Amino acid sequence: MQIDGKAGYDPGSESTIIRLERDFFIRYLSLSKNDNIEDIFNKCPNSGCTFLGKGEISACGQPYYIKYFNEYFGENLCNEGAISIYEDGINGNEIIKRLKEPMGACQNCTYYERVDWKTTKNDPKKEDWCVNC
Repeated sequence: MQIDGKAGYDPGSESTIIRLERDFFIRYLSLSKNDNIEDIFNKCPNSGCTFLGKGEISACGQPYYIKYFNEYFGENLCNEGAISIYEDGINGNEIIKRLKEPMGACQNCTYYERVDWKTTKNDPKKEDWCVNC
């Protein structure tokens, strides 16, 4: 997915590397549970940013890094959605299918807002990350 950025593609390459160059940050967290996660997921600029680590794979990084937001701000936002690659009966087709579906962590996302880059001066606020804090 490209959001006002530049994507690189080399048709002669065996793999494609896409690198977005942005002059803005995307804020998308919501402290209230979102019931429309399918629409949010389908419009999410991060839903195709596959993460792999510690034996798990996810459609975006939310299940991995929301813990830092929760710890810093004393919140308890959902971090569910990473798929264990060691799960009984899991195969590549099932992983691909599940990566295309909303996950539990999507419930605390909302329609994103563009925010100009700025320095927080070691004083981050929830409003830096949340659309409706």
